[in-house]
Amino acid sequence: MTGNDVRSPQVGYGGNEPDGHASFAHAKVLADRRFLGVDRATDAPAQQEHQEMTEINWTEEQRARLQDAIDAEIENSRLADKIIRAVPVPANDRAVARDRYIYPNPGAAPPVIEGIDETFVDLGADNQEAFSLTKLQTEDPDLSRALVRVRRATQQLARSHDTSVFRVAIRDELDREAPGPGAPSVPGYHNIVAICEDVRGSGRYGDGLATAAAEAVAELDGEGYRSGFVMVAGQAVFRQLHQRVPGAADLPVVAVRALLDDGPIHRSAVLPQDEALVLSISGEEVDRAVAVGPTLEFLRVGANENREFRVYERFLTRFKQTYAAVLLRLAPAPAPAPAGP
Repeated sequence: MTGNDVRSPQVGYGGNEPDGHASFAHAKVLADRRFLGVDRATDAPAQQEHQEMTEINWTEEQRARLQDAIDAEIENSRLADKIIRAVPVPANDRAVARDRYIYPNPGAAPPVIEGIDETFVDLGADNQEAFSLTKLQTEDPDLSRALVRVRRATQQLARSHDTSVFRVAIRDELDREAPGPGAPSVPGYHNIVAICEDVRGSGRYGDGLATAAAEAVAELDGEGYRSGFVMVAGQAVFRQLHQRVPGAADLPVVAVRALLDDGPIHRSAVLPQDEALVLSISGEEVDRAVAVGPTLEFLRVGANENREFRVYERFLTRFKQTYAAVLLRLAPAPAPAPAGP
C-alpha cells in the first residue's frame, strides 16, 4: 500500500482535529457502524432492511479478513492507484473544488485569462458493486465463499474506478475537445496523435508507435511537462507494442519506453482498444479526491433470507491540467497518391 492509497474507512475523515480529519478511533467507530448496519445519524438500530451485523455473528477477526481482502484486491486490480494521486477529503463532503487550470486564450471573445477554476463540483453517486450471500455463507467460520464474493465485487469496483478515471475523466474529454491530427490547435488541448500503420494493409504499427510516442512527448515538452511520463494503452495498442517489426532488433515497446524516459507502459481494458494515453504525472496534473475508500457495507436481509451487501467508494477524478495528456489512436496508412496521366 502506497502513501497515496485511500482505501478502508480506517483512514478517518470528518472529525474535529485541527487538520479536519477524524482521529483513528473515531474513524474506527464509523467503520464499525458501516459493518453493523447502524444508522450513523441517530446511532439507533436501523430498520429490518439494515439489521445489525451482529445477527450475522461475524467476529472482529472475520471482519478484518474481509477488509484485508478488499485492500489486497484493490492493490492488485486498480491501475489508477499506480498512476494517479489520491487526495483524502472529509467523508461528509459532497462537493470538492475543481481546481482546473485555465490556460490563456487571448484570441477568444472575451479573452480568457490564465488562472484556476475553483468551482465546486459534486462528487456524484457512490461507485458501488452489490452482491448477496446466503445465511449459511455468512455463518461459515472461515468465510471462504464470502471472501470469494467480496473479492469479485472488489475487482468489479476497481474496473469501474479505472473507467471513471482514465476513460470518462481523461480520454472522453480529450476525444470531445481535442482537435484531430493536423487540425487547427485548440487552447488547452494537444491535437490527437495518429499512430500510423507502417505499410497500408499490413496491420503493423511498430514504427508508427515510436513516431507517435515521440510526437506526444514533444507536445508535452512544449508545454513544460517534461517528466513523469506514463502510457496507458488499449488492448490493440498494447499488442502492437509487443509485435516485432520485420527486420527490427527490438520490440516497439523498447523504443517507446525509451522515449518515455523509461516511464511505465500499462495495459488497460477500459480504454478503446485502438487508443492510448500518454500522460505527464509529476505533481498536480490529475488527482482523485477520495471521500470514502473501498468499504464493505451490509444493507439488508432480502428475499430468501439472503444477506445483501455492497462494496462502495466515493471519489471524483480531477483532470486539472489538460495539457498534461495526449490521446493517441491507431490509423491506417494514407492511401497512395493516384498515378499521374
